[in-house]
Amino acid sequence: MSARHYRFSEDEVFASLRRTRATAPDAEAMIIVGTGIRTAHWIDRLERDLGLPLVPADTSLYRVVGRHFELLPAA
Repeated sequence: MSARHYRFSEDEVFASLRRTRATAPDAEAMIIVGTGIRTAHWIDRLERDLGLPLVPADTSLYRVVGRHFELLPAA
């Protein structure tokens, strides 16, 4: 089965990130790359649930593009 056709449920995403978080209790942030999971609609809830800032690839890309085209303020 192609990963492009598989849809991860919210429960699967949260469970996976909780397991990852548990392996690195001293982490200061979590970077999410290469998963194909779109997190923009979950980011606030995930950060509260995991207790640390998240840097998902999709959100980072949106920010870079927005700043490049001056749609968002510079950091």
